[in-house]
Amino acid sequence: MTKDSYQHIHKEGYALIKDRGSKFHAYAFEANSVDQVHDRIASLRKNHPLARHFCWASIIGFPRAEERANDAGEPAHSAGTPILHALLSANLHNSAVVVVRLFGGTKLGIPGLISAYKGSASAGIAQAKIQEAYVMRQVHLALTYADIGALESLASQ
Repeated sequence: MTKDSYQHIHKEGYALIKDRGSKFHAYAFEANSVDQVHDRIASLRKNHPLARHFCWASIIGFPRAEERANDAGEPAHSAGTPILHALLSANLHNSAVVVVRLFGGTKLGIPGLISAYKGSASAGIAQAKIQEAYVMRQVHLALTYADIGALESLASQ
């Protein structure tokens, strides 16, 4: 990977992790804006009407990335932050993970939640297809015909 390239999720990944009765559905997908993440959450709410927690994180942009994490009602930093750490560990940009939790009747405690959210996010990312993207720059040059040979030589390097 060069400094003008980054990795992003090209094809969505999904994983289901079960922990003490709770189910954690992880969806890892490409996202170029936070609005896309919110739209996806709205769609997931329809697919999981019994779920109460739709925790997520995203890294949008390259090279200046905006990192966001949302615990969605879970204790502070027990869900969104571990999901964000999974994205950071995978070195992804323009990507997001939403983890939908269906409560199974047993409280996991904060350490258990952190482990479950990070583990499910990592599993979702592992199932996704990752692709390298390149930052393209458009350049306008004004050259004389005599300078074209020098430009071709430079471009071939």
